[in-house]
Amino acid sequence: MKTLLLLARILLIPVSLLYGLLAEIRNILFDLRIVPVYKSKIPVVSVGNISAGGTGKTPFTIWLARQLSGRFERIAVVSRGYKRSSKGFKIVAEDGKILCDVDASGDEPMLIAHKLDNAMVLVSEKRKTALKHIEITESADLIILDDAFQHRWVQRDADIVLFKPAGFLDLWPLPTGKLREPIWRLKRATYLMLRENGLMNRAVRYVPRERQFKVTFELDEVVNELFETQGRIEEWKGKRVVAFAGIARPQTFFEMLEHKGLELVATRAFADHFRYQEDDLQKLLRICRENEADWLLCTEKDLVKIQPFLPVLETEIKMAGVRFGAVALNLTMDNEKEFIDGLIKRLTNR
Repeated sequence: MKTLLLLARILLIPVSLLYGLLAEIRNILFDLRIVPVYKSKIPVVSVGNISAGGTGKTPFTIWLARQLSGRFERIAVVSRGYKRSSKGFKIVAEDGKILCDVDASGDEPMLIAHKLDNAMVLVSEKRKTALKHIEITESADLIILDDAFQHRWVQRDADIVLFKPAGFLDLWPLPTGKLREPIWRLKRATYLMLRENGLMNRAVRYVPRERQFKVTFELDEVVNELFETQGRIEEWKGKRVVAFAGIARPQTFFEMLEHKGLELVATRAFADHFRYQEDDLQKLLRICRENEADWLLCTEKDLVKIQPFLPVLETEIKMAGVRFGAVALNLTMDNEKEFIDGLIKRLTNR
């Protein structure tokens, strides 16, 4: 199977070359200012990546907003709201209140709204629309664009790119590889966040070494359906767990749980941004009963999508003899102070 997949990727190289060429033409149009770019009156920082799939953009956005909250009192996070049911501009959260449901916002903006109590969260395919609203209402003094490295219609004061070193074929454009645009376009990045030690990878040469930082994500606290802390994940070492996830790389989540010493008696992987139904959770509870599990665990990104069903299933959860929780991610960065100080200087001296 792996051999067939490798062969298919190689055969798709002509398509990847065409994809890369089209992406490069688009970039050149922006570089030459042939395509207009909107400049906001408010400092703007973008968090994104150059590859398809999960690199931790949303957890990083949440972490970044918290780190900058001491310097910027009012922070707005703008996302396109991928896979949401609504269209156009929408305010997800403001003044500590969530103003729509997860279907209308998309899972990642809703997670941001839950994790950042005081931030304003907006979704809009056209980020410029959201920025103009923020400017007119004077509702923020810093704007963070989530997943916006390729969204070049808006000028930013800093471009932060998360990058996970990969194999040779992965560094080709889609569909052979995983890149959304040619690898040399990393030169637009102000800062490069390395998910692993990628200093020997040829991709990182496009960003000066002093602006590369290593970031690490680890499982941290277990929270309930209200995002209230239930304890640290280490406290459940040895517990029998059924784990499920609808993220880009669910297997990584399962491996992290095992690394923390939990006994995974069953796992279920769903597609990224999967829209859960009540029946999906009932099936998971049956798996818990069959395997005599102690816990049913998922990611926080899954939690925001299954919250509406949990009150209805409260009795079934108790009958299954299982406790439910979601596991939060904790981010650590080498030379964190150096990064934050440099970023603040860049945002305040625009």
